[in-house]
Amino acid sequence: MNMMNYDRKALKERAKASLRGARPRTWKVTLLYWLLVALIPGAISFALQWVGQSGIFAYLKELYTDPVGWSMRIEAMDTNDLLGYYRSIYVPVVGAGLVSTFITILVRIFQVVMSYGYANYALKLYCGEPTETGHIFSGFPVAGRAICTGVVTFIFELLWTLAAAVMGIFATMILGTAMTAAGDIGLVFGLWVLLMIAVWVAVILFSNFIACRYALAPYFILTTDMGTMEAVRESKEAMRGNLGRRFMLDLSFIGWELLNGLIVMGVFLVGYIVLVIALSVSMAFQTVNSMSYVDPSYFESDLYVNQVVGQLMGQLLAGVGILAVLAEVAALPIGLWLTAYRGSAYAGFFLAATGQDEPPAAPHPMGDYIPPQPSDIWDNVPTPPSFTSPVPPAPSVPTAPEPPVAPEAPVVTETPETPPEPEAPVPETPSAPETPAVTEASTEEAPVETEAPAEGVSFEVTEAPEDETPKEEG
Repeated sequence: MNMMNYDRKALKERAKASLRGARPRTWKVTLLYWLLVALIPGAISFALQWVGQSGIFAYLKELYTDPVGWSMRIEAMDTNDLLGYYRSIYVPVVGAGLVSTFITILVRIFQVVMSYGYANYALKLYCGEPTETGHIFSGFPVAGRAICTGVVTFIFELLWTLAAAVMGIFATMILGTAMTAAGDIGLVFGLWVLLMIAVWVAVILFSNFIACRYALAPYFILTTDMGTMEAVRESKEAMRGNLGRRFMLDLSFIGWELLNGLIVMGVFLVGYIVLVIALSVSMAFQTVNSMSYVDPSYFESDLYVNQVVGQLMGQLLAGVGILAVLAEVAALPIGLWLTAYRGSAYAGFFLAATGQDEPPAAPHPMGDYIPPQPSDIWDNVPTPPSFTSPVPPAPSVPTAPEPPVAPEAPVVTETPETPPEPEAPVPETPSAPETPAVTEASTEEAPVETEAPAEGVSFEVTEAPEDETPKEEG
């Protein structure tokens, strides 16, 4: 997947901003995570090794403090006693080693599951979602898939690394043989050593480069229902074309890693030098004080040397253990911050590689406090008091009660109409007889017929008088 808008600097700035104002504080969550996955298992393993090697420590103490007595005791033992003596020394070592190996495997499985939980915590942190301490345990619901994915990716990375190592060793042998035949043995040996170092550095870088192919598989396990192989394939597909970007993101933290390592090494070396000087001065004072009552020949014997060496070794081992703890404590602040910072950046890279370029907004850099905007400043400002004399409010006048509403008059039903009286029948007026036919010469007009009168109305019809004056014929 090609991330066109990928910006490593902007991604890291966003990851850095997500640490500010996070609740609970990221260093507290990370410290609890370290205690569970590193410090407590390491202390348990160290205790087992100490108990298992207690027989060896007792053996060395007896050997260096009283070598003559130890030799006499060994010579007085028969074969069975001697075997039992050495069995009492080395059997606890073997037993502690087996138990420690079993516990180491369990611890490694536990660390894988916890790493998934911390990845989920870092993902929520980068997205600006509310976080809880319990999020570092969110890998246990997917523990089965997480363990299988860890085993599969480990096998793939191991095979790729072995292939690269074999090729590098083979090329180194060929080049070494060619250089040996061409020049000085001493110079060739020096060049061959440098070549071997370069090859192993290249193999380590190649191993980390290959590990980037499967770096997104845990996030697919956490955010989807994918199985192991499907998550591995999706990780390879998402990282197609982005291996260089992820590798450069890893390398961008190397400065902080070097600073952390320098603090650890600096505190350890300074403490070691001070410890050696202090032990040497202490032994010198003890020797000087004991010269007054000890035979001078004792200081020239092997017994004195063995005692001094045994005492120095015991004190030195105890001091080295204390120095290692102090060095880790000195680098603890940077380590806690860097772990959360890098985890958040890796989560952001997953979102970018899978096309989720717009996660929720990161927490405000100032934490929970957000300054008010200019438009909201005057919302809660109280109104200044007025300087005019207060006017008492007018007394309220009680309102008059409303008059009762008169009841409505009952509805009077209408009186039915009286039916009209029937009219008396009127006899029809007889029609006039028809006028006889008139000749052509006659000028008499035909009588005009009138319409029959309406029913109930009578009026008289008279005929027009005939014109008595005869008209001339022709």
